[in-house]
Amino acid sequence: KAAQRLVTAVQRDELIGIYGDYDVDGATSCALLFHFFKMLGHEVKVFQPSRFVEGYGIHPVSIDNALEEGVKVLVSVDCGISNTQTADYAQGKLDLIITDHHRDAADHIPHAFAVVNPNRRDEPKDSPLGALAGVGVAFALAVKIRELLIANGREVPSIYNLLPFVAIGTICDLAVLTPINLKLTRHGLKQIPQCPYPGLLAFFSPEELKDAVSSEKIAFNVGPMINSKGRLDHPERSLKLLTAATREEAREHYQNL
Repeated sequence: KAAQRLVTAVQRDELIGIYGDYDVDGATSCALLFHFFKMLGHEVKVFQPSRFVEGYGIHPVSIDNALEEGVKVLVSVDCGISNTQTADYAQGKLDLIITDHHRDAADHIPHAFAVVNPNRRDEPKDSPLGALAGVGVAFALAVKIRELLIANGREVPSIYNLLPFVAIGTICDLAVLTPINLKLTRHGLKQIPQCPYPGLLAFFSPEELKDAVSSEKIAFNVGPMINSKGRLDHPERSLKLLTAATREEAREHYQNL
């Protein structure tokens, strides 16, 4: 249901908003969907809260901010499963799609347009998808959107080169390396040296890019640097790095981090 609504938004040229948490998992989820829709020729608006102003999660003011920008469909990544009040507030204003991986522990599932979470209360407890990080869920959504577009006769390039974002978010969120997470992470790490994203390449020296990148480099260098801005003020600089279009732009944001 979520994927079909986003396909419709692309076809109608509606503005899609991506709203993500301020940690590494949230930032990589935002970047992944930003680059995915860019591959489709569809610009999106990305929002992240401040730890010190809005705090964790998606709030009614987040809906207002999206409406001010003209957003028709707002997709949360790595947050939202407990924000039932926000889902109620969004009704009749815009279509809120919640994608998350945290435990579904509120009184009820949020009354959003769609809720994509392998840990929803009505999902099978033994689902192999339960260990996905938020970025893994975002990637699964992108896979489904691509399938639907191809079924509609549209040519869509491979999204294999988005896997570095999945690897970084999965490692840094300490998601359990079940077989599916291990596969996503291994392929993501292998893909980093030839990925087309200047913001990711900025973290590595030419020497480090000669082979598959190590998980230690991600866990103890890349992750903490992405996290740093959200811990101190606002996370937008990290996201600007991950979505940078040029090496010069990436270098500026990297130096700031």
